[in-house]
Amino acid sequence: IMMKILDQKGLIGKAEVPVLVAILIIEDIIAVFVITFFSTLKTGSITPENVIGAVIISLGILVFAYVVLLKVLRKFSQLFLRYQADDTLILFSFALGIGMSIAASMLGLTPAIGAFLAGSIIAGLPNGRDFENAIRPFGHVFSSFFFISIGMLIDPNALVATAHISLILIASFIVTVFLAASFSFFLISTKGKSSIFAGLALIPLGEFSLLIAAESTGMVETNLIGIASVGVLITSLICSFSLNRSEELYFWLKSVLPERVVKTLRHASGYFLHVIGAFEPHGHFHNLLISEVKKLYLDILYILSGAVLFWVLRPYLGFPITFAGISQSAENLLFVILGLILLVPITKLLLSLKKIFDVLSAIFSRTTPIPSKGAITKNLMICLFFLFLFANFYLILDFLRLPSAFNWISIIFFIFSVFFFWSAVRASSLWLTLHKYEPPNILRQRILISKSDLKILGKGHGANIKKNTEKNPRKIEGTNKDKSDFQPDK
Repeated sequence: IMMKILDQKGLIGKAEVPVLVAILIIEDIIAVFVITFFSTLKTGSITPENVIGAVIISLGILVFAYVVLLKVLRKFSQLFLRYQADDTLILFSFALGIGMSIAASMLGLTPAIGAFLAGSIIAGLPNGRDFENAIRPFGHVFSSFFFISIGMLIDPNALVATAHISLILIASFIVTVFLAASFSFFLISTKGKSSIFAGLALIPLGEFSLLIAAESTGMVETNLIGIASVGVLITSLICSFSLNRSEELYFWLKSVLPERVVKTLRHASGYFLHVIGAFEPHGHFHNLLISEVKKLYLDILYILSGAVLFWVLRPYLGFPITFAGISQSAENLLFVILGLILLVPITKLLLSLKKIFDVLSAIFSRTTPIPSKGAITKNLMICLFFLFLFANFYLILDFLRLPSAFNWISIIFFIFSVFFFWSAVRASSLWLTLHKYEPPNILRQRILISKSDLKILGKGHGANIKKNTEKNPRKIEGTNKDKSDFQPDK
């Protein structure tokens, strides 16, 4: 829908569109997982095993489609480059779409997942444009059938009864998507006009929301299909109306927002680009991680081999061993022996992990390069905030009525709290060092010169070099005169 609006308004060539397309593809992939989740809930109860199984099935289908099937079809499609009859391309496209939809149904999933994968595979073929041009007329027909079939599921009476809920949800969705998309674009571009345009372009509710709503039929009391249908209509109209006025909205927001808020947003953008740049290929953390793995891959292999050996031999080591009157189980002795053998690799691995942890804490907190009291206090407060979220995450799950399988998300908050705490500790130690142990000033302090030191007399290339032959070290005063008379050696 968004691409149709941009195409009709002649905005398809803007620089922000490729990033918007990437976001739409990511949204579709997430929607595939969500549809898979709802399909699994229809066939069984909500348990962690069912959720994990659904995710594994989805990943398996994606890997098979993009790794195996795509490579096979790329070679097979070369035959069509010789005989590019439109009928052949159309039949091939329909066969692939229907075949993958049936395969998804046989796995207990919705056919929409197979259709999505079929379309993305055809788009990835070398002659994908030929397929697209051949089936383009059918796209409008099937789109009409799709929207008609969804519209037939809407109950007008239920839609009127839930009109207030629909409007509240749609308004919340528009505001949330606009703010989140604009803020995200500002983080990666620091350009206000691009951010506002991206936020307005991403307002339309996608077609996958209709499929998700259809999958939830019978699972919730609310008429989600009606809400999603009205949402698609209203958000599309608002997007179409406001896209041409994105610059006007930008200048209005620029005049309304305080300078302090704009400055904070720019700092946030700098922080985000700093973090992303460290993790990108050839970034600071990326280079460090690659170098550490190259140095330690043999040590990691030794440690894993020792762990596997201990795990394999453990069931056979239940007997005790007595030596010098001391009895210990064979399992404990093997653990100690392996620990002593692997002491050097484990020590190297721990030191490497500490180095990686120091870099991560510096990347996320940015405290250590500027060891000020304000930065240390700020990072301690952020640490306490993440720790509070970690400790009370179960209350958030209860409020959102999410299953306990989502408890693992709290680990992310704990990891961030550790990062900020560790960085604050390192910055505190550096701050104390700089403020308690000031480096000496060589122009004021007495300097000891040993008898083996050299003293340069005069200036220029032919300066006379005289060796200090005094038996005892001599004390000299560092003055401005000394600084001008004695020129340092290269």
